[in-house]
Amino acid sequence: MSKEEIRLQLQNVLEIESVPYWNHLDQVYSEPAIFIGDEYAAKDIDTLRQLGITHVLNAAYVPSRTHYHSYGIVNTDHDWYAVRNFNCEFLGVESLDYPQFDLSRFFEDAADFIDSACCSKGKVLVHCYVGMSRSATLVIAYLMIKKHMLAIDALAHIREKRAVYPNSGFVDQIIDLELRLRSLSS
Repeated sequence: MSKEEIRLQLQNVLEIESVPYWNHLDQVYSEPAIFIGDEYAAKDIDTLRQLGITHVLNAAYVPSRTHYHSYGIVNTDHDWYAVRNFNCEFLGVESLDYPQFDLSRFFEDAADFIDSACCSKGKVLVHCYVGMSRSATLVIAYLMIKKHMLAIDALAHIREKRAVYPNSGFVDQIIDLELRLRSLSS
């Protein structure tokens, strides 16, 4: 299948009406338990405890406090959770929600982190600022890399549970990942 054929398939899935409601977080996969959420969900310690979240992947992370005024950044890290007595494994992915941003360089690390939750029977929250683009893209990449799903199947599976819309550049990066994974398996 060509890059353009995969792009058309993904665009068709993105045009189909998704879930008709909006939550701060939604469980989008069960083994491991993967939730996609927004900034509010990432900072709602009571809900994270209730759900038994053991791993948090912040896809809107920036390590320098001087950048917190930037749009689309979520100021949580391991210390932020520790101060609030919430013990979790944490991974920060320093990314921006721009089509030109190379999120693919984090695909393997994010997939390994999510998989570590699976190996420890944990539950993972993958979040960004709104919970639609960066976080969804990283979960799609996880499903492709670790669960051997095609991009269209991963996207369709997530959209059954949450309205996600990876930006056009991230869609291209998912397509490239699919082509690379296909070449490795043949």
